[in-house]
Amino acid sequence: MVKFRSITAVVTATILIASGSITQAAVVSFGSFSGDSLTYNNVREVNSESAPGFSFFGGVGITGDTLELDADNFREESFGMIAADDARLSFSVLADPGRLISSITISEGGRATTLGAGSFVAATLLGFASVNGVTLPGQSTSFFQSSTGANPVDPDFLIDGTWQRSLTFNFAPTNRARITIDNGLIARAADNGYAFIDKKFVDINPVLSTVTAVPEPGSIAVLAGLGTLVGTRRRRRRLSGPC
Repeated sequence: MVKFRSITAVVTATILIASGSITQAAVVSFGSFSGDSLTYNNVREVNSESAPGFSFFGGVGITGDTLELDADNFREESFGMIAADDARLSFSVLADPGRLISSITISEGGRATTLGAGSFVAATLLGFASVNGVTLPGQSTSFFQSSTGANPVDPDFLIDGTWQRSLTFNFAPTNRARITIDNGLIARAADNGYAFIDKKFVDINPVLSTVTAVPEPGSIAVLAGLGTLVGTRRRRRRLSGPC
């Protein structure tokens, strides 16, 4: 866990991790995963922990074509100072022959608790997609929760519940794409307060379509020739008619 004493430090650290500039970072390679209609290749995590092999995403699996990541280790807790962590996940996706990918949605969610006026938590999700060598505009979404009640009797003194966010990349149908996702969590408790946030899951959901077969030019010519021959014979029958 990386702890910071100011919002500026949190923002600076997030930018450094996203650009790959932090030298002390854990790198974890999960390998490749084959689904019903595609394969996720070189699934890899780079995070803000210095412990070798540490992973925020404790488990990775696939159901159908959905890549599922258990994020049980991805959590922040604060009793005063700002606490923040960041993990970057990257992978390439390759559709099976005869299939095309038209969009990919990243969904994530977890639990959040804030206690005491001024306590807050936040989750950030920033994603980039590259299709056929072209990097698409980045997509981002975030979650923010804060308590404003100063006394235990105030309804928003304690806020405890679940949260969920998602973002989607839409692109022209293609058989391959590369995705990079930057995940961040921040927790800050006010004096005598408490703040907690975690991620329970991160799911990668693609939308695929089937390639429509297009006849070869030679086949089109043969079909056209048959059509002409049939049409000619029909016209001859009409012209000859009954005697």
